[in-house]
Amino acid sequence: MFSKLKAELDAVMARDPAARSRAEVYFLYSGFKAVRSYRKANWFFRHNMKFIARYISQRARRKTGIEIHPGATIGKNLFIDHGMGVVIGETTVIGDNCTLYQGVTLGGTGKDQGKRHPTLGNDVLVGAGAKVLKTYAFQLNEDDADEIKAINPDIFLLVGGTDGGNTDCILHNAHVLADIGGDFPVILAGNRNAVRQCERILDGREVHICENVMPKFGTLNIEPTQKEIREVFLKRIVQAKGLTKASELISGIMMPTPSAVMAAMKLLAEGTDNSRGLGELVAVDVGGATTDVYSVANGMPTDPRTMLKGLPEPYIKRTVEGDIGMRYSIRGIVDAAGIKTIAELAGMSEARAEEIISMFAANTDLLPTDDETERLDEALACMAVRTAVTRHAGRIEEAYSMMGTTYVQTGKDLRKVQKLVVTGGSLIHTTNTAKIASFALYDQKEPTSLRPLRADVLVDRKYIIAAMGLLSEKYPEQALSIMKQELCRA
Repeated sequence: MFSKLKAELDAVMARDPAARSRAEVYFLYSGFKAVRSYRKANWFFRHNMKFIARYISQRARRKTGIEIHPGATIGKNLFIDHGMGVVIGETTVIGDNCTLYQGVTLGGTGKDQGKRHPTLGNDVLVGAGAKVLKTYAFQLNEDDADEIKAINPDIFLLVGGTDGGNTDCILHNAHVLADIGGDFPVILAGNRNAVRQCERILDGREVHICENVMPKFGTLNIEPTQKEIREVFLKRIVQAKGLTKASELISGIMMPTPSAVMAAMKLLAEGTDNSRGLGELVAVDVGGATTDVYSVANGMPTDPRTMLKGLPEPYIKRTVEGDIGMRYSIRGIVDAAGIKTIAELAGMSEARAEEIISMFAANTDLLPTDDETERLDEALACMAVRTAVTRHAGRIEEAYSMMGTTYVQTGKDLRKVQKLVVTGGSLIHTTNTAKIASFALYDQKEPTSLRPLRADVLVDRKYIIAAMGLLSEKYPEQALSIMKQELCRA
């Protein structure tokens, strides 16, 4: 229990630069108090003591201004920043390491039963005032139309049907949307056989057409839609008061840093029409608060005896480990790897390792000053890389059938990836970059992990990757050329 509490405190410290100490967060942060109260209320709710659960949640609401239904499902390390006016409904599902700002509503608008609130995945940030109110399945009815009209969403995503499949549902829903007032844009990402007809039905409304998010059953294609949602969102933000002139000054090049890095990695892997890329790759960025991992790889089973469990993961995938970082989240590394492993790798006693770790945790700007602290810092970086890539990669397990031994794969198989790109202060400012990076690779002690078997290590010593992602929007050849020149071998 204490380790979970500490992880949630550290998550707030990592994401809020104004937080000065864990004590400040624990005693003074309304968002943290609301989440802790939810954890208690949810326990009573799950054990069918719902009156007590609602009493706890309503008491927390009065004290914090944050309303979280005890029946909601919330993953680890939720951070509610500022928090006033946040509402989270009963059937809401929130993944790990999410951040909500003030005025966020994760709610429903009707009295329908069952799953009536939204679902957030892992590592999602919802900005101030955002309202995620509804998802709809099958054909929209009159009540649905009234709800959508009342909500007047910023963006409506219309999907449905595999390519060449049934078009009745998506066409019906297009007709319903056409009759609804409001100025919200519609993103079409459904059956390609129906998209143009839907566009004609929605004539007069802003419509953006993307590739089908599920072109065939069991195959996901979400990257084009993600990109389009980002573009539409940025466009509407730019049109907001005070940002139009700023947009003109930067010539329209606007992109969140993670998206820029993903764009750069995709370009580096795939190349252009005129220049070859490097092929499938994995990138790791070890920071003080988080460790980000990107993969540009197919990731599908390569052995005919291996079956994939669940839907295929995206070709381009990003994960953020909010509890793994070299300073603000240093305790997350210790929790994941164990103080014994870290001490042995650093060549010192557990007591001394703990002493240095405590010093780093208390002084987040502190850099290694001697051989001993350098060895400990390096050991922490090794474990950060190993933990983050292990979580990002898939796993494989033996299974037995009438045909003998088979295998079940969960997640992406990265064993054949040949290129590993690394960055972050702990990997750049050291002579042992290759050693640290090697912890991203396959280890016989963890035979179920699908990390790369071997890979050439490239180091982004000048922190150019995000900038190249921006440059690639208009000048992909130049961006690719610069990356090939500047990313040096470890």
